Amino acid sequence: MENPILQRTALKTALTSQSREHKGKGEKGCGSADSGRVVEVMTAEEELGHIKVALKTALKTALMLKADKILVRMIRMRKKERTGEQYRRIFIDFLRRFPGITRRKINEFMMEEIRGDLTEKQKRSKISNLMTGLRRNGRIVNRGSDKEPRWFYID
Repeated sequence: MENPILQRTALKTALTSQSREHKGKGEKGCGSADSGRVVEVMTAEEELGHIKVALKTALKTALMLKADKILVRMIRMRKKERTGEQYRRIFIDFLRRFPGITRRKINEFMMEEIRGDLTEKQKRSKISNLMTGLRRNGRIVNRGSDKEPRWFYID
């Protein structure tokens, strides 16, 4: 991502260089003959064409800046760690939707949901601690075997 200030500067430079290119194509006129000034003479169609090009360039730059801002916001949201209560709600909603889910599926789902710069081992610990707390409070129960645990939410 480029710096927005640099992008605006590049846009101004591009527009200035476009106008300089067309100044030399005009005819002598209006000024005194010894001044050597060149007066730009453009038809309405040429002027409209230049305005369209400038507007397209400005619109593209504005859209790129907006897209960059949205992308930065999404990245920040993705990296922002959730609170323990948020994880509890996500986990409980998951169990309500899929009663009798296996521990393997719980781990797969929750590993995707846990944000932050945690290692895989730390994420597994977080899931275990979350499940232990809910189990001790009587909110979830394992009704499967040790080999194939099945977890249910208790209302």
